[in-house]
Amino acid sequence: MALNPAALSDDALLRRIAACPEVASYLSRDGEFDLARTDPIESIALPNALPVEPVAGCNAGGTHYLCGPPVPDGARPVLYTDSEGRASLIHCRVSPRH
Repeated sequence: MALNPAALSDDALLRRIAACPEVASYLSRDGEFDLARTDPIESIALPNALPVEPVAGCNAGGTHYLCGPPVPDGARPVLYTDSEGRASLIHCRVSPRH
């Protein structure tokens, strides 16, 4: 069965990754997206005070965050912060219109 990440909510996609050790291992090793590393080096705050949720770390000490409040069956932007204090928006899915 094929996996369509765009059809899953953020939480559902993270649960699917965690439930498949081979995928989680590949993403941790080769993709530097380690679900076991959710403790950032420093806490961050967005200028507009939206919540941020650390969901994965990378081998270089950076952290991936979901930004904004959870959206039922929806997607949130993903922010990456590196160990030097820089940040980049790395993913922002647009939910299909109904």
